Amino acid sequence: MINLYPRLSPQDAHTRWSELRELDIADLKIRAKCTDPSEYYAATGGNRVERQKLEALANDIRATAIANGYPSKAKQKSIANFDYELAVWLHDNLDIIDGEAFRQETWAFLSLCVVPDIVKWRFPEFHHSRCLGGRRDCLQRLWLRARAFDLGEKASDRWKVLRCMTEDAFVSIMERPSLSGNTEICKYIGIIWLNLSSNPDITNMEKLNRDAIRRLRAKLTLVNLDYLDYGTLKKIIEDCFKLGKGSAESA
Repeated sequence: MINLYPRLSPQDAHTRWSELRELDIADLKIRAKCTDPSEYYAATGGNRVERQKLEALANDIRATAIANGYPSKAKQKSIANFDYELAVWLHDNLDIIDGEAFRQETWAFLSLCVVPDIVKWRFPEFHHSRCLGGRRDCLQRLWLRARAFDLGEKASDRWKVLRCMTEDAFVSIMERPSLSGNTEICKYIGIIWLNLSSNPDITNMEKLNRDAIRRLRAKLTLVNLDYLDYGTLKKIIEDCFKLGKGSAESA
């Protein structure tokens, strides 16, 4: 069964964000809800998700947050663990098709109506970019990460890239549509990153990664990576990280 999730239009989402932006976590939890007078759905293509599923979704998201320190201010390690656990949970439990999941309006409803308190806890500044859908949205960014770095059911450790990469590394890829739109590029960059990050001779992994991503984006001005076979794609990415043959291993 295809679930259709409620949506908030950009105008209605911004209005609700304006109403909530000054509230604290406790008040936001009180204001959380699974229905809204402004919500709407896609006209066709599936069945409207039941309110009970949205309530269960909210409970599970809060349970994941509680396990990582919510509502108290969380340490960086707990935040990273929350992001990882929730990304996998959204991937496995949301029952959402790409057509719904790529709509910013869908995530605006979830972030602003269903769990605004979680957004505030994760991003205390409650900036509108964290609530209105898009690649920086508190929830959508995690679903996109899980989709991009899923090594597949046959992998010995399906989520090792998602679990181990740093926030800086994720952002360097996921906030660049030319890279994040191709899951094969994402996965192979992730595999290379993991291998290099375990090398004790590398003292500044963030700079190495940023430089490699800069070179790869420059390549995109000359070559459309989406149309390359996997072997050629791997070679180009390895060259951008300045790796020799065999430096990176497949999952």
